[in-house]
Amino acid sequence: MSRRKSLILILSLAVICLPAALFAEGQKGGVRPCRTSDLIGTWEMKNISAKIKLDFKDSFGWPYQRYAFDRRGDVKEMTSTTPIESDKAKVKKFDNAASTSKFTINERGILSISKIESPNPETCMCSYATKDVPEEILAKIPAAKRAQIPHKGDIVLTYVNSNSQPVLIKSFRRV
Repeated sequence: MSRRKSLILILSLAVICLPAALFAEGQKGGVRPCRTSDLIGTWEMKNISAKIKLDFKDSFGWPYQRYAFDRRGDVKEMTSTTPIESDKAKVKKFDNAASTSKFTINERGILSISKIESPNPETCMCSYATKDVPEEILAKIPAAKRAQIPHKGDIVLTYVNSNSQPVLIKSFRRV
């Protein structure tokens, strides 16, 4: 993929990942590609949005997800149909679990997670929110949608189809 096409893809995904309002009214930026240093730590999924039909037998689309990335490139994941953050037993199990995957991220923010037992990595665009949506713009967004909007410091994982169209977006907040 050419550098220009890559840049267009990144910009397109960034606009999709965060509300267009963040880029309006003179706001600059608002997102950038994730860096390894952004990912280190534990993250809880706050929202999932899909333009594809999710198979709820597949844990990939479950509503509660937790990731932990470390400096060695290890990542561990937990998915659940019930909340994780408020369940002390689940949190303890997650904290004590061994890593089951490795991750890499390139300068364009393309994140690849390779499970130890699978030769095919899960690849997505990783964006880091550098700003909150201003309050005056947030007030224009329906209250039910406000909780879905990433905050400064959140990461957004965008999965695309073979035509580079976003089909699934997950946003995470550091725990």
